[in-house]
Amino acid sequence: MKRLIFLLSALLITARAHAANVGELIIPAAPTHVISASWSNFTLDGATDQIEFMFQCEEACAIDGLCVRQGTTGGTPPQYGISLQGVNTSGRADGTIKSSSNAVGNLTLPGVNAVACNTLTSSYTCTKGEHLAAVLYPVGTPNGTDNAGFSYQNGNALGYRYPMSWTVDAGSATYRSGLPPFGYKCGSTYYGFLPETSGQHDFGANSDPDERGNRFKVPAGSCSTFKLGRARAQGYMTSSANTLTFVVYEGTTVRQDAVIDTDYDTSGSTGYTMGIFDENYTFSCGTEYRIVIKPSSTSSVSTGLQYLVFDSNAHQNSLPLGIEMYYTGRADAAGSWTDDTSKRALIDLFITDITAAGGGSNGGSTLNLGLN
Repeated sequence: MKRLIFLLSALLITARAHAANVGELIIPAAPTHVISASWSNFTLDGATDQIEFMFQCEEACAIDGLCVRQGTTGGTPPQYGISLQGVNTSGRADGTIKSSSNAVGNLTLPGVNAVACNTLTSSYTCTKGEHLAAVLYPVGTPNGTDNAGFSYQNGNALGYRYPMSWTVDAGSATYRSGLPPFGYKCGSTYYGFLPETSGQHDFGANSDPDERGNRFKVPAGSCSTFKLGRARAQGYMTSSANTLTFVVYEGTTVRQDAVIDTDYDTSGSTGYTMGIFDENYTFSCGTEYRIVIKPSSTSSVSTGLQYLVFDSNAHQNSLPLGIEMYYTGRADAAGSWTDDTSKRALIDLFITDITAAGGGSNGGSTLNLGLN
């Protein structure tokens, strides 16, 4: 089975034998505190400059590529490379390249606001939980004119103390907290946090409002059924005297909805909007659903929904539900759905009443929503 777990939490819960409701499990669309993609970049314009990305190996696998996000470019940038190293007692790269100094490879620059992975000369098989450092450095000779800058931190994820990074400017190292936009790959499986940029769908509703959100599937092997208690979307509302509706579809059939009165918040500030479902529909694990938001159909309303953009669906692997959660929508609240597997709307799911795979009592069973 392919592991689709989020980088920082395995989303494991154990059901209690005496309770039908095991509580509420949050499936966030993105790492906690990531509101949108806001990047801090460091320019490698000196021969001794580097960025050290510190991380743990999610599972035992052969690492054959390291991935970074290019944030800036200047003139004609030189060649850059990335190596995989161990970690010293100070929490920095130890200077020893893995696989007998062969876990290293040059990087083909992807361009501004894009993610690229190098290919290591020799792969390195890590153990689960092993602390490692990916070191990005100039191979050629950069200067103040010809250089490239790379993202070391997500500005909206400053609560993260680990994973983290170090920027090294002319030999002087600076600790950088905050979730780094970095990843690694083992074959065709990607790990880490690898969005390229973010966007926002602005609704301008009329008599036929658009619907935007995520297509999602809870893996069949993790459970049998579940219920959806509430949902939380990242965006904004500015128009009063209207409504915003969370709708959950199976195909084009409505299974649940929750209505929010926009009079509650007309500031236009970006933030979370929570919808609580009063229905009691039982969803099936392994079945495809869509959760979307749509504004009022009675008059114009100004509403926005934020999303993350990835190079490919595979780069969402380490986020909750992995490649089984991605952007969807349709115009005028009618017709067939249009999916975009390289995007993900920031809508979090709060699920309850999970029953074990195979049916029957869930007493003593372990439900892992990160495995497929």
